[in-house]
Amino acid sequence: KMFIVSGFIQLAMYELPLLFAILMRLSIITVVWLMFFNSQNGLVNKLLPLFGLTAQNWLESPVLAFACVFTLVFWRGFCFTSFNCLLSMERLPQELHESAAIAGASVWQEFVHIAMPQMLPTLMYVIPTAVVSVLTTFEPIMLLYYAGMSPDMTGSMVDMFYQLLT
Repeated sequence: KMFIVSGFIQLAMYELPLLFAILMRLSIITVVWLMFFNSQNGLVNKLLPLFGLTAQNWLESPVLAFACVFTLVFWRGFCFTSFNCLLSMERLPQELHESAAIAGASVWQEFVHIAMPQMLPTLMYVIPTAVVSVLTTFEPIMLLYYAGMSPDMTGSMVDMFYQLLT
């Protein structure tokens, strides 16, 4: 398996962190996110002065609140997508990779012509599922609202997109 690290290293480096992020309740992730983006003593505001930037009021500005929620939801969706794609790549037949190596295919050619067509059924499930999950997320928005987010930015991600674009 050309693209995947095998054995225990793969489990420790890739699968467990992704699975952990998928299985965590969204409310717990939101509370951790609040620790990062807290206006008074959040980790991000502590790191900004190191780069010459000033601390931000993350939850009061509609644009910054949207960025916080979008990043949170995107991160969780990315873990779901990555985990499923990783499992799909593990199921690829080894013989196809060996044949490509014998034929002299580059890594890119092997990925495009062997791996991607084999992963297409997984991608056809994962991508729409992730998009619907992101757009229908409501829980972190309400938790951030109760933590002090701008009242203009409540609702679902679709509502947030609409409010920012109008």
